[in-house]
Amino acid sequence: MPEWTPANKDQDLFSYVPEAKPDERTEVERSSWRDQQISERHRRYGYRMPAVDVDFLLVEAGGWNMPKAIIEYKHQCNDHQKWIKKSGVTILRNLGLMARIPFVVAFYDDRKWSFHVYPLNKFALKFLDKDALLTEQEFVRILYRMRDMEIRPDEEARIKTLLDIK
Repeated sequence: MPEWTPANKDQDLFSYVPEAKPDERTEVERSSWRDQQISERHRRYGYRMPAVDVDFLLVEAGGWNMPKAIIEYKHQCNDHQKWIKKSGVTILRNLGLMARIPFVVAFYDDRKWSFHVYPLNKFALKFLDKDALLTEQEFVRILYRMRDMEIRPDEEARIKTLLDIK
């Protein structure tokens, strides 16, 4: 990585990625178990709905790129009760508590784009008092509420194009 100097102070030095040698590259995706579909689907929710994909975890963001919620998306074929008891989920719940933001696990059905959402910390309970099966439209409206954002007419029109079935 290039060194920081006053001459290059405005350059983004963290975006520098040296060319990897063949034996230093990551492996090619083999299993297709990753949640790419939800990442692509989330982009349809509008440009004011940014999210950061951290190893298949999304950190929902709001104004000034401040984190607003941590959402672990999992395909609905996973065992819900077993999954929400995993130690990794507890770590993410604690991360949400430390950040003072909601943490939920959302099991999605990519045939209907419905979401079974489990609120897993006290901040998430402000939006859902217990686990709930939500339509895509209902879920996206909660994402706006988590950001403390009013839905503008153009955003409401976008939401209405999403699926409204459970």
